Amino acid sequence: MKNIILIIGQNKVNDFFKKSIDIYKSRNDINKIILVTWQNESIDYIKKYSDITTILVPQIKFDLNIKYQKHLYDIGIKYICNNYKNDEIYVLKTRMDVIISNEQLNFIFNQNYKLDNGDELFPYKLWIPWVHITCPFYNEDCCFYSNLLTMKNMSPYTDKLFTWAGHSNIRWFINLARKFDLYNDETLYNNYEQMKTLFPLNKINRDILIKYRNCVKSMFIINSVDNGVIFRHYNNNNFYKKPSNQLIDIVNNQYQSNLKIVYNNEDFNTIIKLIN
Repeated sequence: MKNIILIIGQNKVNDFFKKSIDIYKSRNDINKIILVTWQNESIDYIKKYSDITTILVPQIKFDLNIKYQKHLYDIGIKYICNNYKNDEIYVLKTRMDVIISNEQLNFIFNQNYKLDNGDELFPYKLWIPWVHITCPFYNEDCCFYSNLLTMKNMSPYTDKLFTWAGHSNIRWFINLARKFDLYNDETLYNNYEQMKTLFPLNKINRDILIKYRNCVKSMFIINSVDNGVIFRHYNNNNFYKKPSNQLIDIVNNQYQSNLKIVYNNEDFNTIIKLIN
């Protein structure tokens, strides 16, 4: 088993970038660090490390922010696929402005990701820091981890699905939305972004949430230790405190004070199973 760190994006917080590199370099269970970023980014800190692979990409214009991320991600994944043939390659996708603590990395690297009933697209589960309770795939996507065989199938450019996927986070997991048949009409993804705030708990939305629960239970390992992922304020485990285990209470809470986030599988399952 080999762990590869794939860092993509812009150097928005240089101190975070330097701290994250220091953490990765201090560990014996990380086999390779690969940075894919734009040609004009400041990366002076890693020039002293000859063993870090750096891929500098010419600037390009896209109409959506997620496409910048996906462009760099695809380049990184292609590099890994071309240079590592063993199926025991695991990839942690992260960003230059994200710090993942040693304690969090210990958890990530010591889980069983193999699916007994996995298919060609998703033979392994994914680790993510948190998930949204009521808005499918409105999950933390600054970092996630799995076997290369799963990671290379994230966020495909398939017909119009990528364009019509709605909020940007869902685009990373669009193949899972299809695999679990979450939505009856694939042209209406944008309609379901409202499920992160207030929405009617009607039959359509209940059915979506039931399928989403099955997807999360099958495919995701959710875990954030205290200060495990330092990125934005809602990565703090104390940011979200659910009002109850009743789904209707969670749905009716205001978005501004309640992002409806959970940081482990147990908390997610306790809530969502009440809709069955």
